[in-house]
Amino acid sequence: MKFKFKELTVDELKKGYVYDKSSKKYHCIFCNMVFNEGVIYNFHDKQVNAQLVAALHVQSKHGGSFQAILDLEKDISGLTDIQKKLIKAMHDNLSNTEIGEIMDINISTVRGHKFNLQKAKRQAKIFLSIMEYLEDEETIAEEERLKEIIEEADELKLDSTFEQEFSGNSLHPFFTKYDLK
Repeated sequence: MKFKFKELTVDELKKGYVYDKSSKKYHCIFCNMVFNEGVIYNFHDKQVNAQLVAALHVQSKHGGSFQAILDLEKDISGLTDIQKKLIKAMHDNLSNTEIGEIMDINISTVRGHKFNLQKAKRQAKIFLSIMEYLEDEETIAEEERLKEIIEEADELKLDSTFEQEFSGNSLHPFFTKYDLK
């Protein structure tokens, strides 16, 4: 079973392995090593279950899922080499000064790079929510149902009552005694 990164969830990417319920197997997403549920594995003279040995495998063979993801090619991860260096330094809890020295850049440039990464994170969340929304048939069906309710309300002229109730001064009553116009 070969996994495509585009089909994996964020949690599966963070763990570095997936569980296939139908076959009851754990699969490493980086090398496709398989671990069977119900089998006890020997890992450095310790007896461990399939899920734990899958996690230990990702850590010992791939440097952990963080490092393995960071090592992905740019066309898969979207990260430049500079971004990868910065993210690795952040993962290692280095200060801005230490990062600047390692990368041979000014501390303000380090802060700028960090700001841009946080901005990209926010944008990625929005983009991910939009794409998941498009793929979620239940959410789309709910949106259609709400549109129908609004259209029915418009037809019954309930919409104008709604506007009358909520279109006035919406400030707290304390502020309504003052004419703020």
